Amino acid sequence: MADQNFKNPNGKGDVTLKECKLTKSINDYDSRSERIPDVDKNYVDFGIQFKLAQIIESKEKTFDNEIPIHIALKGHMGTGKDHDIEQLAAKLKYPYYRIPLSGEVRDVTLLGSVQLYGDGVGLSLIHISEPTRPRLIS
Repeated sequence: MADQNFKNPNGKGDVTLKECKLTKSINDYDSRSERIPDVDKNYVDFGIQFKLAQIIESKEKTFDNEIPIHIALKGHMGTGKDHDIEQLAAKLKYPYYRIPLSGEVRDVTLLGSVQLYGDGVGLSLIHISEPTRPRLIS
């Protein structure tokens, strides 16, 4: 496995993570490998990947990589949240699943999913986005 370095925008304390290595012995190897995004050569990181890499590194060291981490990115539409997560997945060769939440998707639908929590054989990076909800103005 190759190492990927994430530079600290403040200049010191970079984070190095290993790329995900899927083995063909995994039952759903084909479906996972098809979900690894391509690296966008024009992508510019403004520091969010370093912050996410710090969280992944902490998970690997603290919990021996056995407990899933759920992260919600908040920001205005069009600011690149989806693309940041997708490019982190591309750089680390993680399968990437984007699950847009809408009125039809309930939390019960997501609980216990192998895709969400993994099976200990491979790691999946998942981004869940929630559309803007209308607000009542009085």
